[in-house]
Amino acid sequence: MNDTHTKVCHVCQRRFEAGDLKPWIAVRPGVSALIASAAPGWEEGKMICREDLARFRHLYVERMLEEERGELGELEHQVIESLNNRQLISKNPEDLLDRSATFGERMADRVALFGGSWAFILTFSAVLLVWVIVNVGGVLAKPFDPYPFTRLIHEGAD
Repeated sequence: MNDTHTKVCHVCQRRFEAGDLKPWIAVRPGVSALIASAAPGWEEGKMICREDLARFRHLYVERMLEEERGELGELEHQVIESLNNRQLISKNPEDLLDRSATFGERMADRVALFGGSWAFILTFSAVLLVWVIVNVGGVLAKPFDPYPFTRLIHEGAD
């Protein structure tokens, strides 16, 4: 490694590329307090490697959960482990809904998705404008729906 582009982790004292370290200012105050208690001198201008930061974040979450709940159960341990492994422990509810939806429900969702879109709004506006222009100008001077366009408004009411 080129020493001009590397910096030292305040906790483990190893050298890393500058982009692989987090500066003091980017660390949450609660996590920062844990780092300062374990590695005195943690202050502005200091850097920490991702591995050490992950360890202190883990400790911070664990302590917060212990303070709130008294002791950690299996679920809390799973949450902390998922933070360490950067894995999700929950499922996307939309995936579950898609699997259990009937054909009619899926079609209704697609119609609603299109009915609220800009494509629908602009298409409907264009059709409405053409309807008005054709009927104001008259179809060969004999409009099929003269002003005030009662067929356009009341066609579905009958």
